[in-house]
Amino acid sequence: MTSLLLRTGRRVAPGAARRRIPLWIAGALVGCLLLACGQGETPAADAPAPQKGSFADFEAADSKLPARHLDPVSLRNMSELLAGTLPDGEKAELDPAWAEHGRFMDEAWGTIAPRLEAMGIWAEGELADIGSPEAPVLYPFGGPDLVSVLQFFPDAGSYLLVGLEAPGHLPMPEQFSGDALAADLERLRRPFESLVEAGYFVRNEIDKDLKGGAFDGVLPILLICLARAGLVPESLDYVTIDPTTYQIAALEPDAATASAVRVTFRPAADPQAPLRSVYYFSQDLSDDGLFLDDPWSGLMWGQEAINVYMKSAEYLPHLPTFSNFRKLVLERGQTILQDDSGLPLKSFTSDRWDVGLYGRYSGVLAAYSQWHQDDLEAAFAGPDVEPLGFSLGYNSGSDGGCLILAERRADAGEPAG
Repeated sequence: MTSLLLRTGRRVAPGAARRRIPLWIAGALVGCLLLACGQGETPAADAPAPQKGSFADFEAADSKLPARHLDPVSLRNMSELLAGTLPDGEKAELDPAWAEHGRFMDEAWGTIAPRLEAMGIWAEGELADIGSPEAPVLYPFGGPDLVSVLQFFPDAGSYLLVGLEAPGHLPMPEQFSGDALAADLERLRRPFESLVEAGYFVRNEIDKDLKGGAFDGVLPILLICLARAGLVPESLDYVTIDPTTYQIAALEPDAATASAVRVTFRPAADPQAPLRSVYYFSQDLSDDGLFLDDPWSGLMWGQEAINVYMKSAEYLPHLPTFSNFRKLVLERGQTILQDDSGLPLKSFTSDRWDVGLYGRYSGVLAAYSQWHQDDLEAAFAGPDVEPLGFSLGYNSGSDGGCLILAERRADAGEPAG
């Protein structure tokens, strides 16, 4: 087996902090939900030819779903209402349930802000020189966790988040009030408790937490993450992937369900900045869901390069039943940033990858004991390991966790097998 080439870290001074300008007027949206999987076989030698471009190439103006469209002002207002970022004077006019919701969000972000700041500082030092900083970023298994990937890859043109939860819809504020409003907002807050405590959303709890409430998917969580990051959503569209061209397309007007949503955004502090996009796909990434004629798989294979981030992935990429996903990531990935629950360390052979190690690796949680990596433990015992400066992943409460940064070598040959 080819040995690993470990790369020492780099550090630079932190950049300027972001500013946020909140807005508020009531807004509403009626949308749709749910999840979809494809069928077929994974691309190999006959995969679609790589092409340049970004997921952000799809234009919101192409959407023909006015009943599911929220105008930019209302979308921004609804995002700030959900995020609790309204000006103090306007907070005083809200239903007490919204005021309580805002207090929770303030406390939650006050707790995680130091961690996010440390992540951003680390990224400025360690990811500043990656090969394609503007390339689309794939974040599988993370559900709606937009906050961390924004810190690590702040210059990406588009972000592709993947989970099994439904996108869901945004209910109109007038659709619920009083006791129902308080209960629905309490359900919406529950997923953030694990984000505050452990730094990630718990996949199998989101559906349970939101079940039976007005917020029936991850879309509100995405908007909260955007607003709390000082970003303003400009458009929201339910999208699909053309099964022939493997390109992003507007969802048909008569579609009853949706498995994907796209939100465009720009910094609140710079209204003239170019639009960027975040996509959320409800997609099965096991070998049952990634096939040659599956549109999502075709879209990914069609990208010239992607940056990949994986954290708290339940060690699913280690499983034999995720072999097609591993092939895709190792072939199209330009930079892969992950904790130990992502790809096994042995995936990154020195003929194709430069690898940097950060933090500590002292083992895995008891529930995942079978995925302990002896070679990773040996590598972290070596001299070329850099400190991390923040906690991350399943071991965030013990040794602080670890990150593995794999960068494709310029002279990388074709992958083996």
